Amino acid sequence: ILVAGSSATLCPMAAVFGGIVGQEVVKACTGKFHPICQGFYFDALECLPEQPPPPSEVSPQAVAAAGRYAPQVAVFGSSFQKKLEHTNTFLVGSGALGCEFIKNFALMGVACAPSAKLSVTDDDVIEKSNLSRQFLFRNHDVGQSKSLAGVKAATRMNPALNAVALQDRVSPGTENVFNTAFWQSLDLVVNALDNVKARLYVDSRSVFFSKVRRPFLGAPPPCTCCSSPLPPSSPLP
Repeated sequence: ILVAGSSATLCPMAAVFGGIVGQEVVKACTGKFHPICQGFYFDALECLPEQPPPPSEVSPQAVAAAGRYAPQVAVFGSSFQKKLEHTNTFLVGSGALGCEFIKNFALMGVACAPSAKLSVTDDDVIEKSNLSRQFLFRNHDVGQSKSLAGVKAATRMNPALNAVALQDRVSPGTENVFNTAFWQSLDLVVNALDNVKARLYVDSRSVFFSKVRRPFLGAPPPCTCCSSPLPPSSPLP
């Protein structure tokens, strides 16, 4: 199992190291920032299951049958991959953070089963200044909806992705759109917003409907309220 897993290339891990290497290249080319001149250690042991997957799920046959998802099956097993494919996911925000999430979801196979769906919402449109950091967008996308352009780019990466683009802001004013039935249908809520008030609202809805969420990378707090330095301006619903 260790040998099979060590040969796998996982797209989220590749994104982390690609970002680090890219940053060091920019430092070397510009000479404006200090490069990393010491040992650098990174792990994601919290992603691994407490118990190894059954040998049958990471066997060469299971890995070969997984196709484009073979590296993930080699590490996590075929049952985990099926769970990803059947996860109904709600991504709030399609900007710089959202582009990274959409890309990873497409490459990982999230919501790629016929019965699953990835809902992406963002009420903003693409501006020229966004192109330097929101990598799914191109010049011809300027003026278009961020969620729509992001979903189009992701489905080009993985045509099996069942993604729906929405242009509604998640707020008390759109609870007729994101209603009880919508929230109860979800398995995962991902917060890709940079506005504290909006993050607090999305988190409050996730807590209310007891949805699995991962608003931040790093040590997982109980919720956004416990990690935000700014208190909400009004009581959460």
